[in-house]
Amino acid sequence: MKIINILSNPLPRNLIPMGSRLELALRTLYHRLNATRPFVNARVRKAKSSYSVWKTSRPKLPVVSATPADGAVTFLLAVEAGKENDALETLRSLASLTQRGWRVIPVLAAGVKWDSVNDTLPDSRIFPPVREITGLRPMIEQLRTDYIVFCSAGDRFDPTLLDHFYLALGSHPAGDLYYFDCEYFNPVSGDSQPFFKPSSPSPELMLSLNYLTRAFIRSSHLAELDDRSIDKMNLQAVEYGICLDLLHRQALMHHIPAILARFDELTPDMNSAFDKVISRHLEKIINTPVTVSWSRGSRRVNWLTSEPSVSLVILNKDHGRLLRGLLESIAVITTYTNYSIVIVDNQSSEPEALRLLTELEHRPGTRVIHYDEPFNYSTAVNLGVANADGEVVVTLNNDMLVVEPGWLRELVQWAIRPEIGVVGGKLLHKNRSIQHTGIILGMNGFIGHLYLNAPEDYLGLAGSANWYRNFNALTGACQAFRREVFLKVGGYEPRFRLAFGDIDFCLRVTEAGFRNLYVPFAQLIHFEGSSRGYETPTPDIQLGYEVLKPWLEVDDGYFSPNLTYDTIPACEMNPGTLNTRVARIEERRRSVNARLSPSK
Repeated sequence: MKIINILSNPLPRNLIPMGSRLELALRTLYHRLNATRPFVNARVRKAKSSYSVWKTSRPKLPVVSATPADGAVTFLLAVEAGKENDALETLRSLASLTQRGWRVIPVLAAGVKWDSVNDTLPDSRIFPPVREITGLRPMIEQLRTDYIVFCSAGDRFDPTLLDHFYLALGSHPAGDLYYFDCEYFNPVSGDSQPFFKPSSPSPELMLSLNYLTRAFIRSSHLAELDDRSIDKMNLQAVEYGICLDLLHRQALMHHIPAILARFDELTPDMNSAFDKVISRHLEKIINTPVTVSWSRGSRRVNWLTSEPSVSLVILNKDHGRLLRGLLESIAVITTYTNYSIVIVDNQSSEPEALRLLTELEHRPGTRVIHYDEPFNYSTAVNLGVANADGEVVVTLNNDMLVVEPGWLRELVQWAIRPEIGVVGGKLLHKNRSIQHTGIILGMNGFIGHLYLNAPEDYLGLAGSANWYRNFNALTGACQAFRREVFLKVGGYEPRFRLAFGDIDFCLRVTEAGFRNLYVPFAQLIHFEGSSRGYETPTPDIQLGYEVLKPWLEVDDGYFSPNLTYDTIPACEMNPGTLNTRVARIEERRRSVNARLSPSK
């Protein structure tokens, strides 16, 4: 562990020349040690154990003075038959809230025996129950409440829930929805596990689970509901539909970064009511039938496309064996048919590669573009796209292997959506550990891959590697985008010779108003480092610090301020670490510049 920490820090000036063979060897050693099972296991244990310490170290909230006029809150409590005792626990947690201005309406399913619950906990704030929802809108209008919280029997709320809410309401009074972090029972580990949520809206994450659940929703939005669509549906499904709609309409949302509730389950498995809500929501948007299925413990959504033309742009130099393996896996495994291949070859001299390129020159649907200049990754991508004729372009490194038949369809169905910019897939090392599930800005003192080297189906403090989710950036090893998006932002920046051009491209796409998306069901094997090693040119590092600085000086909105900026995040024990992280980034930037300056 100490060796890895040493290798991850900037080396002293003039000790080892940047860009030298020795530095590249040390960098390669760092990546390999970082991926060893003992190191990964240690990071996973650290992340898991950090939560119990974190819970006991939270600073106390300032005293909150509030009255019901600050925003009367109504909890709608769903109770299933046999869950009466669980409902009693929820009511007790509400009764322990340190603020007034709340009430609860139990919504009972058939067969619920409520009299015993009501006798056990008499409280005027517990309203008479209703047996089913046949008109949510008139109910809300009659209550004249300001905010609604949908909850279920068994939920336990923190006593400071309303304190946090009133503080958030005071600082962000225009919000339409206020949501918070939670913990839940993990049946695999047998203990409680937190879910630290992103602060920026993530519409596609909502397709995997309702990460906004139990939020404070401004009741005025419920007046716009079509009651016919919620008749006799369960409350959680009603809430799901409301939250999906608010995200689609880009309603103002505020994240309260605190664990304020505990649930028995985070994602009720195989809930057909939820699936119907999701499919109905998407069908209204894309105007085509949508199927919702389950894969690797997560929801997967698919819809029919007309198979728009796709160009696979593959960058290559030598390594004929790797390139042949990739092309064969594409041809044999991929079920999507309307694609062509553009290979941008950079002065290959290896005999095996030359033989393969000669074969490809005569293969239908394949073009070989000879790039006879010193290699520049960004220029090569731009050249490949310029010679591609597909409506959708997918960039691939030559050290990849297709392992999932629907990988291309998965990427394309999202890339053709007008609101989506860049789509990235789930990339795995050859041992099936994670290589890429999205990029966090500021991680590891610059940028980093979330859950790097963790197990394939890792469920960490930031959620599951098998969930859809939005990111600011995705690796160029596998990016799908519409040609029009690429041209609109001017393609890749050639000043980035080898590294960070993909990050810069994604950020400019974000700035242009598109959402970038990680899809876990487009899986490929990535033999990272097999083609060009782990070289990171120093000028790229310098330029990266310069160009990405505005992004690095703030928290990444698709990450949580409660987590450390490590690839396998643990709980952050020191509040207000942004300044510390920015100072670390600046220190590393100065170190790079100093090592490049001529010695005096």
